[in-house]
Order: sequence, then C-alpha cells, then structure tokens
Amino acid sequence: MRMNLTWEELERRRKGRRVLVVAIVGLSMLYVASSLLGDTGMVRHYNMLQTHQELSEDLAKTKLWNEVLEAEIDKVENDPTQLEGLARTSLGMIREGETVYRFVDTP
Repeated sequence: MRMNLTWEELERRRKGRRVLVVAIVGLSMLYVASSLLGDTGMVRHYNMLQTHQELSEDLAKTKLWNEVLEAEIDKVENDPTQLEGLARTSLGMIREGETVYRFVDTP
C-alpha cells in the first residue's frame, strides 16, 4: 500500500532531482567544452589539418626543386659543354691560350 507523502518530502525529492539534472547538464557542458577545446579537441584537430596541408605543399615544392637540381647535376656530369660553362661563369676559368678582356667603366 502506498502512503501519501508530506509536502516537505515532495519538495525534498524535487530539489534532489533538480540537483541531479543540474549536475548532469553541467558535466555535459564540461564534456562538450573539453572535446572542442581540449588537447584532443576539434579546434586542435582543425589546426593540425591546416599544418598538415601546409607541410604537404612545402614537401611537394621541395621535391620539385630536388628534381630540378638533380637534372642540373646530371647535365653537368654528362655534358662537357655544361661543365665548361659552369666553370667559366662560376669560377671565372678560361682555356689555355685564351685572352680575357675586362672592360671597366671610368667615372
């Protein structure tokens, strides 16, 4: 058989339920905030995706630049005229018997 509860007992139970609901809502809000802003949150994930994309672009540019440099190295190693041109422009070398003329602007 069920007994009738007093007004005070009903109020006490309602307050207990409110406290429970407020605690659950508060913990849920903390969880959502943590998942968005924490160490493994969405904001950090988005920033890491941006960094990954930038690094991928840099890597692609570096690979392309390496291919260009490898082609240049191959030209210098296998083509004597390229090697001679490089020696003349970079090192200022000349062949035996050649005469170098320098033109100097006078002020």
